[in-house]
Amino acid sequence: MKSLLSTIVQQIILMKLNYIKSRINFYTYKLKWVFIFLKKNREKKPFNEIYSIGVTTFLERYEILFKDLIKRLNFSFPGTEIIVAVNGHYNQEKQKEYLLQIEQYCKNFSSVKLIIYEKPQGLSKLWNRILISSTNNKIFLLNDDILFYPSIHKKIDSSGILKENISLINQSFSHFFINKSIIKEVGWFDERLLEIGGEDDDYHVRLTINNIELKNYLFKGLSNFKPKLKVNSYGNMVNAQIGGYSNSNTAFLLKKWDVRNKKFEGATFIYRSMGSYWKLKNGMETPNYYKNLKEGSEFTT
Repeated sequence: MKSLLSTIVQQIILMKLNYIKSRINFYTYKLKWVFIFLKKNREKKPFNEIYSIGVTTFLERYEILFKDLIKRLNFSFPGTEIIVAVNGHYNQEKQKEYLLQIEQYCKNFSSVKLIIYEKPQGLSKLWNRILISSTNNKIFLLNDDILFYPSIHKKIDSSGILKENISLINQSFSHFFINKSIIKEVGWFDERLLEIGGEDDDYHVRLTINNIELKNYLFKGLSNFKPKLKVNSYGNMVNAQIGGYSNSNTAFLLKKWDVRNKKFEGATFIYRSMGSYWKLKNGMETPNYYKNLKEGSEFTT
């Protein structure tokens, strides 16, 4: 009993220490960027027309994350198209004020394009809309809590990731690369996932079934802050969700897929999901949400 109690105490202490460490790293990172911006900024010419950057965000992250992120992206990727999908919010009064603020703020950056929603949308839909809105076929999809330093574009150019059709960065869908061509083979992100969570598992299963390898590139100096928020954009208590993600999305995945720990007929082994076997249930195929896109679109099948 004492041994178990000791282990629990150690785990709690370790979690606290990791939390403190992450906060120290975050504020050290912010301070470094202050000095970067204080330096003489010679005017930078646009250097990239190869890929776009997509960012998803919502109300609670505007002050603590988004405003600084856009400044850093604009500095590190001058001239690069930045598409921001602004999610809706359960508090409509606050949302209207927020939308006015973010629209006004983004007018300071000519390369920023906004996709705005008043009511909450699923992350899958936000990703799909960014893909449709991008003028480039290659897109980096990022969470709004991403941390990076100004030289990140050099790592991108030299890494080889731009030759891929889809790839994780640092083993995470919090920041990943995708080419629109993959949509023709695998389909859209499933918009029946109405909140946040499980989009990555669902898409990885579909990639695997289509014999497409989900590669990964390691970028040092790139990570996520993961701020603690009590309530998400949908009004749900974050701590009450499975793993901090949507209970409704988890329920939908189990409705769409037959998932088991042991191999069974017709199932596909998925290494990212703790070694589970997945099989699509009858009638649960992912719809073609945007089959009516104009003729000539790169998404036309």
